[in-house]
Amino acid sequence: MHLQVKIPAGGNLTAWAGVDYKTIRPEIKTSANIETNVRVGSLAAFATLKLKTKPLNLSVMGVYGENASDLMMIGGYAVSDITDPVDQITEWTTIKNAGFWVDLSTNGTRTVAGLFAGYSKNLGSGDPVEGPFYGRGGNIDHLFRISPRLTVTEGKLSIAAELENTLAAYGTMEDDGRVTDTHNVTNIRLLISLIYRF
Repeated sequence: MHLQVKIPAGGNLTAWAGVDYKTIRPEIKTSANIETNVRVGSLAAFATLKLKTKPLNLSVMGVYGENASDLMMIGGYAVSDITDPVDQITEWTTIKNAGFWVDLSTNGTRTVAGLFAGYSKNLGSGDPVEGPFYGRGGNIDHLFRISPRLTVTEGKLSIAAELENTLAAYGTMEDDGRVTDTHNVTNIRLLISLIYRF
């Protein structure tokens, strides 16, 4: 289920927010070949603000997500308890995550410059993690990206370049789903595009 509200405040300012709830059935049968109906529910919420002025555009967004790997965020779900050791019936918990990003760009007609910066943080789980983790980046405590870009347009041809600098703090997942003993790994990527409009 997804609910979203968008509020325009004049021609230059727009704000919107939303909440999302999903439930999944992680397994149809347990490892003991017993059918199970156990489900895990998760909540996500976001808020966004977009401001347009003559020289600049500004967008900011904050996100909170439980089991939000389907939204391309770090997190997921994990076994929190085995309630029936014979039939291997399990209970599940979600790994929570929060993220924030800001994007700033100019409004030039020939040359447009922009800057994106974002941060994402693993918030751990509500219950102890007692078994396997399923999701994205279970060994990442936080991510940080900063990415400047430049687009130059001449007639029907646009040339754009963007430099992405991404840092990921890898470590060990603890019993509460948080990641400790981290070490930073940085990746730098250059993207160049040519666009011709017919």
